[in-house]
Amino acid sequence: MRSSAASDVYKRQWQEKTVIWPSPVGDYLNISIPPSASMASISIYSLNGVLARQFNILKSPSTYNVSSLTSGIYSVKLTDINGKTVVIKKIIKL
Repeated sequence: MRSSAASDVYKRQWQEKTVIWPSPVGDYLNISIPPSASMASISIYSLNGVLARQFNILKSPSTYNVSSLTSGIYSVKLTDINGKTVVIKKIIKL
């Protein structure tokens, strides 16, 4: 039970300190992750679950070109350096 509580705190820190902007998104998506995070990856999925884009976060904040995405709603999944999903957020692409 102890590791589950620690895992919940870890995930909550990511969720509270991760910022994704602007909303809605034009051609560029900005992401800021917690200062304690050394690296993460971003996966952007269409509503039907198809992987549309994937990036590695090497520094925070970072800007990513998403101009190739068609207009619509996407799910952004952030995965920490250990491969654990820590944040899932929705974005709207203009």
